[in-house]
Amino acid sequence: MKIEISRRQFLKATGALVVAFGWPIDVKSQPASAALRTSGGPLPPNQLDSWLIIQKDGMITVMTGKVELGTGVSTSLRQIVADELDYPFEKIIWIQGDTANTVDQAPTFGSQTIKRGGSQLRQAAAEAKATLLSLAANRLGVPVEALTIEQGVISANGNAKNKVTYVELLGGLSFNREISGKIKPKSPSDYKLVGKPVPRVDIPTKVSGEHIYLQNLRVPGMVHGRVIRPSSVGAKLINVDESSIKEIPGLVKIVAKGNFVGVVCEREEQAIRAARELKVNWQEARTLPPMNELSDTLRKIPSDDRAPANTGDVDGAFGGAAKTFKSTYQWPYQLHASMGPSCAVADVKNNEATIWSATQGAHQLR
Repeated sequence: MKIEISRRQFLKATGALVVAFGWPIDVKSQPASAALRTSGGPLPPNQLDSWLIIQKDGMITVMTGKVELGTGVSTSLRQIVADELDYPFEKIIWIQGDTANTVDQAPTFGSQTIKRGGSQLRQAAAEAKATLLSLAANRLGVPVEALTIEQGVISANGNAKNKVTYVELLGGLSFNREISGKIKPKSPSDYKLVGKPVPRVDIPTKVSGEHIYLQNLRVPGMVHGRVIRPSSVGAKLINVDESSIKEIPGLVKIVAKGNFVGVVCEREEQAIRAARELKVNWQEARTLPPMNELSDTLRKIPSDDRAPANTGDVDGAFGGAAKTFKSTYQWPYQLHASMGPSCAVADVKNNEATIWSATQGAHQLR
């Protein structure tokens, strides 16, 4: 099945990990995203506009360098922002890992997204709310202390008629303010969404099969590539028999550079076949042990053993035990990677390139 979607549609639907050097946007078809950047980045972390956009249609776009790896951060980060802004959760959308539109918050790893990335977004949201309250006070002619917020609507002295919305104050406009760090976020005792069960936003489409993965992305004039890899790490390329796949239809190019070999074809199935049938001679290098020797090899590697804690009487405890058990467990190497095959899409033009990649660190990849 061939799925044709635009770059911006893909970004909106999935939070594409975009390494953008330049990116034309059809503003007419996406007016709510008119404030997004088309190139440059990363954005300065001290600017409020680097984190949040209040759009004209009432949606609030959250921009973060952290990405969804299946742990649910696409839901929890929105909870943080919605709670801090007193705004409907369902009206918070996000852009993840777009290098032209996010702050470099370091890669998504080490369980730091909520601890560090969430704290940054919470502070940005708190400062945004303070700005909106200040604007509302001027608009409604009352002090900030007389204002209350309910679902993005600011009222004066509890008067439902004397009110103004976030969108009316700043919809489609920039905050144009630095983050001072002096605004105090909500007290945890005042949380309405954070710490509460909220259905994950990323699961329904994954279960139904409607989720758009990177492998579904298509761009005009797209060709498909496959990498041919040797059977051992560190192998040296001897030669490539290009005639071995000359009969395969749709073959565009065979790429051999250093010890890299790849094929490019008009269609994906052609590239898969070409990669399987291309004859390549390698000078193999045994740089890693066979899998059945891995445990023994690891034991023989010099190590620097240290005890991070040394308390209690372990020997005494074992000596007083009625029974002791001793067992050794070994298991094969487990790759910390995605379930599906790796994929990247590059849209390269004369003076610009946009690259989509399923990466934990889009800014570092760029």
